[in-house]
Amino acid sequence: MPGGDRARAFEQLLDDDEVAAEASQVLEPVYEMSEDWTHYVNALRVQHRFASEPRQRLQLLTRVADTYFQHLVDTERGFMSLCEAFREMPSDTATLQRLEMLASEHALFEAVAELTGDLAASVEDVSLSRSLWITTARIHESQLQNMEAAVSAYRKALEVDAGDFEVLGLLDALYRGAQRWHELVGVLRARVEAHSVPDDKIGVLAEMARIHADLLDEADQSIVLQNEILEIDPTNRDALSALDDLLARQGLWSDLVDNVERQLSMNDDPHEQTVLLLRLAEIREERLGSTDSAIEIYRDVLANDASNPAALGALERLLESSEHQAAVADILEPIYKDGGASARLVDVYEIQAHHATAPERRLERFNEIAKLHNVSVLNVNELAGAMRPVYLPGEEVMVTIVKEGKEPGQGVAYLDDGTMVVVEEGRDRIGQDVDLVVTSTLQTSAGRMIFGRFAQDTDDHDRSAERRVGKE
Repeated sequence: MPGGDRARAFEQLLDDDEVAAEASQVLEPVYEMSEDWTHYVNALRVQHRFASEPRQRLQLLTRVADTYFQHLVDTERGFMSLCEAFREMPSDTATLQRLEMLASEHALFEAVAELTGDLAASVEDVSLSRSLWITTARIHESQLQNMEAAVSAYRKALEVDAGDFEVLGLLDALYRGAQRWHELVGVLRARVEAHSVPDDKIGVLAEMARIHADLLDEADQSIVLQNEILEIDPTNRDALSALDDLLARQGLWSDLVDNVERQLSMNDDPHEQTVLLLRLAEIREERLGSTDSAIEIYRDVLANDASNPAALGALERLLESSEHQAAVADILEPIYKDGGASARLVDVYEIQAHHATAPERRLERFNEIAKLHNVSVLNVNELAGAMRPVYLPGEEVMVTIVKEGKEPGQGVAYLDDGTMVVVEEGRDRIGQDVDLVVTSTLQTSAGRMIFGRFAQDTDDHDRSAERRVGKE
């Protein structure tokens, strides 16, 4: 039988399923040698139809595709045949790479993305499905600039594993590139939930807080996230510092006071403590109107550093306030005195004298001012004592008896300078002005006392004494 007749005989067998596979294998080299590429493709497809092993089916369809590309110059059919080949074995990365290369040359990425998406949704292998969804998302994102389709594919991948860090990272990069901050925050929240290490959670929460504060202008949400960090790590200084700025921005002054006090409780560094105390005083004075509390904080700062310029400046400013200057003056007095600040000390003494309620305190302050000006000053009590009149025994004085004395029959009177006068037999003449003769004086720790009797009684006593002398 001539060669052509033999080939036609085998071709008739291709319709017989029982021998079609064997017949196609016989015909394949015949068609190749004769460069009968159309029939060659047909022979390969018959073999594919009866092949059972995925790798073999992939190889047969790949040869079909190559025949279209190389001999039939039919790119469309070659591409479609290669797509069929990939469907036979979606895990074959070489075929996928070739498809993407062809897509790049002939603008066929839409078809590749559709192919990988269909396969991702249908394959049973979870790992393969995830990989195909990532490939689909990547093509939509980088080749087709279809952000929504890319997001949808990444979300499909996350349905396999919500804590997939690679996919979350890819979504993260996509949203950052598109400046879709709210969606990015959602991805970051998923990453927080996926992390098991506290420090890793804190890092992502800090990033979320920064996005809310700086990019979305949502300080309230940022505050919530910083507090979430502090629930994980109550001593996290970055979170406490960030809260300082956020609470101030929102005008949440009471919360800010709590935050600063929290930082104070965990800080042992003297310099940092001073900085925090000054911040606390500023908030209490300027934002909460609690100047008294602020003054006490400034006092504490100066107790540790008497030359602290911020605390001194604040208190000197408050010296101008009539409401608070007395308390401030008491704080500044020893500091100015130890520092030799005479001019400022004079101002402090003047304020203390102005606010003094006791005359003695006022005079004491004026005395201190005089000393600073090198003016000699007499002791007021000594001067008052020296100015009091001196009454000697035998001298007369008029007084008003005002009350009973301690001893029977005694009355008590007072001179204008406050000197007590004890009057013999004066009890019955309370409320009356009487002339007395001084009989004696007594100096005590409380002052001088004068003793006397009525002048008439003294004259009668003297005349009786004279009569006794005459009889003798």
